[in-house]
Amino acid sequence: MFRISHFLSVLISFSCLLPASTILGEHRTALIIQQNAYSDSAFRTQAKDHSVLVKKLKEFGFRIQIHSNLKEHELRSQLEKFSETTPTRGTALVVYSGHALEGSFKGEKGLCLLGIDSKKGRGYVVNHALRNLIHKGGSRNNLFLIDSPSTLQKKNFEFKEPAEFMLAIQSLKQLENQFTQQSELRSLLKNTSRWYVDFLSPKTKFKSSSSRSISSPAQFLRGSRAGEEWVNPQGIVFVWCPPGRYLKGSPEDEKGRYDDEKLTEVEIEQGFWISKYELTLGQTLRKTSSKTIARHKLHPVTLINLDDARRMTQRTLTEKERKAGRFPQGWEYALPTEEQWEYAARAGTKTAYSFGSSPRELPEYGNFADRSLYKTQSIISQRAHRELDDGYSQLAPVGEFKPNPWGIFDLHGNVAEWCINGATRGGSWVSTPASCRSAHRISFSSRNEQNFIGYRIVIQKVDPRAKKKKN
Repeated sequence: MFRISHFLSVLISFSCLLPASTILGEHRTALIIQQNAYSDSAFRTQAKDHSVLVKKLKEFGFRIQIHSNLKEHELRSQLEKFSETTPTRGTALVVYSGHALEGSFKGEKGLCLLGIDSKKGRGYVVNHALRNLIHKGGSRNNLFLIDSPSTLQKKNFEFKEPAEFMLAIQSLKQLENQFTQQSELRSLLKNTSRWYVDFLSPKTKFKSSSSRSISSPAQFLRGSRAGEEWVNPQGIVFVWCPPGRYLKGSPEDEKGRYDDEKLTEVEIEQGFWISKYELTLGQTLRKTSSKTIARHKLHPVTLINLDDARRMTQRTLTEKERKAGRFPQGWEYALPTEEQWEYAARAGTKTAYSFGSSPRELPEYGNFADRSLYKTQSIISQRAHRELDDGYSQLAPVGEFKPNPWGIFDLHGNVAEWCINGATRGGSWVSTPASCRSAHRISFSSRNEQNFIGYRIVIQKVDPRAKKKKN
């Protein structure tokens, strides 16, 4: 996978490692459900043609799934599956065209979406679907549109949990007619809806530019240039790191340097994908400990030891995806090597951090032991910086800070990240600025679990040399 040679001074060209010219926005995904062939003849309607809306949403950057005439259990299943696989920090859009009436689901009363076999007073409660969108998967922005021939009153809708989402009772035909590539989607939904509730951040805007994946989640491809992105079937966003050479470690005059950061020339022989964000609570591969301080679905998962992280990456991702026929035999999900991690973190840079050498800029790029932590006066706050402030006293949601030149986030702080050999890289919310440098490393036992350790994953070609060693 890579070769290492020690050196005193070497001039390295980074021409093949130039960053992507533009760091793109969020990935967008949509689920469109069309219901008309109800068992109850009183509910049957003519099938609607939404091909114009589908075309416009695709042009707006949405990857779209379409389902028609689902039974109640199928309706619930599709909505839950969609919620669990929304892309990290992406936008999730549900469009439901069909009857929606007051009813109940598992004892919860409220506005219900009707399966084609739903009985009177039954259905799938919208609040339940919204909770799944809000708490599962990776989406940051959640939009839910209902186009129903039934008369729906705003006073009949109540959602008590604090959350970011927008629900609009919509005429899809009117939306189609006014939807252009110059539209700001949030404003458009407000202007074309019968009524809406909007709990999205005031700053949230949906323009036509969005991140584009090089292929669909079901089609795995290798990348070709640094910064390209692919979203896997679980909604985890990956960034391509091409083959190349770089200097691992740090020069002797780098502030905060340790002796185990000896400058080394590394060649990455095979390109690989690395997750754009630290693995999150909403996309975790196992049930999390009740002692974790991660609360929001976009918080990085913590209290995960190295052995479990390795095992879950292999079983839950590699084996599951191969069994589903979506993943080639010659590739595997894994924890990164230290060489891969630092290569991705540096993204062609040679400075202490991916943004330069001055820790004064660190609050723009990462969550570390800062003034916010110091003000808590907790036991761990005494090492915190008294002046620099990133705004978070503990975990931050992934992707809240600026990315590195290849578009990868949270490489300087938030949680320290496991590498395959037991070292952790990147520093965390309890780390000093010096411990968040690209070259900094610290090792733990493979069973160690901490609220400042998480991980990100890579997709790499299987190394035949490693296989031979096992045999």
